[in-house]
Amino acid sequence: MRFQIGLMGCGSIGKRHLQNLLTYKNKIEKISIYDVNEKVLNSVRQLSNKINICTNKSELLNKKLDIVFICTPNSSHYADSIEFVEKGVPVFIEKPATISSNDCKCLLDACRSFIVVGCNMRYHPALLKARELILNKHLGEIISARAYFGHCLKNWRPGADYKKFYSAKADEGGGVLWDGIHEFDYLLWLFGDVKSECVFYKNRQILDIDVEEMAEVLLCHQNDIVSSIHLDYIQPTKRRGLEIAGSNGTFVWNSIGKNPEKLKMEIFYQPGQHEVLYDDYYDINDAYLSEIKDIFDVLEGKKIDDTNLLDIMLAYKEIVLVENLKKGEM
Repeated sequence: MRFQIGLMGCGSIGKRHLQNLLTYKNKIEKISIYDVNEKVLNSVRQLSNKINICTNKSELLNKKLDIVFICTPNSSHYADSIEFVEKGVPVFIEKPATISSNDCKCLLDACRSFIVVGCNMRYHPALLKARELILNKHLGEIISARAYFGHCLKNWRPGADYKKFYSAKADEGGGVLWDGIHEFDYLLWLFGDVKSECVFYKNRQILDIDVEEMAEVLLCHQNDIVSSIHLDYIQPTKRRGLEIAGSNGTFVWNSIGKNPEKLKMEIFYQPGQHEVLYDDYYDINDAYLSEIKDIFDVLEGKKIDDTNLLDIMLAYKEIVLVENLKKGEM
C-alpha cells in the first residue's frame, strides 16, 4: 500500500519526521506539507519529488490524506488538528497532544478515525527492555521507580535564541513539566494509572524565562508502585534515565549526551551479581523510525494496542495529570 501523507509544521521535529517518512519510499505516494514559514518550506522542497508544498492550511485540509502529522508548537496542536479530526482523517500529533485537557477531550469527542501522539521514547531500547523485564516478572515485585531528565535549554538548539523556543513561554505550552511529558508517559505505560500525585516546581530565574525550570514529582500508581521524576532545564549535559527497584533485582538505565547518546543498561541482583545489558552509543533516530513503522502498520490494519504507539485516550490522562500538577503555585 502507498499512502498520501500530510505534514503541518516543518521545524526541527517536523523535518525529522519528513526525512524518516522518505526512507519508507515504497509506502509513500505523496507528502503534502504546509508551514507558516516560507523559508522552511523552501528548505525541504528539493528533498524528494514525492513532496508537494501547500501554500496555506486550507489547501492541505482539502487534500485526500491517509494521515496527517501535526508538528507545530504545543499551543497550536488543537487548532491545527481539530478540522482534520472532524473530517475523519487519522492524525499523528507530536507530544503533548494539547496543553489543555478540555481541548484534548474535544479531539476525543470529534474523533472518527484514530489519533496517536508522538512519544518516541516508547521505542527507546532502555524502555523496551524495562517493559519486557516488568511483564516477564524478571525483577520480581516492583516497589518503586525513579526517572530523571535534565538538559540546559540554552543547549537544545545551538545557535538559536532559547528564549524564543515554545519551551520558554508559558502561553505556548512551555515549562519543564510539559517537556517532561515523556517521563509521565513511560511511567504510566510501565506501571499503570496514577491515583495520587504531588509536586514541587520552581523558577530559579537562572534562564530568565517565565516558566518552571525544575520540578520534582511523586506519583502513586493504582497498584501502589511509587514513582518519582526529576526534571530540569539547567544542567549543561543532557542526561536521562530510570531506576526500577524490584524484589529480585534493580534495573538501571543512564543516558548521557545527544547525537550520539551514551546509553548504559544494567541489572543488579543479589550482592556481587551484576549484569550489563548494554553499554554503547545509540542513535535516537532509530526510535523515530520504529515509531513511523508502527504508524504504517496501523494504516495497514494493525490494532494500535498491538503497537507501542501512544493512543489519544492515555494521552488525555497524561494531560490531566500535568494540568493538575501545574495548578500549584511556583
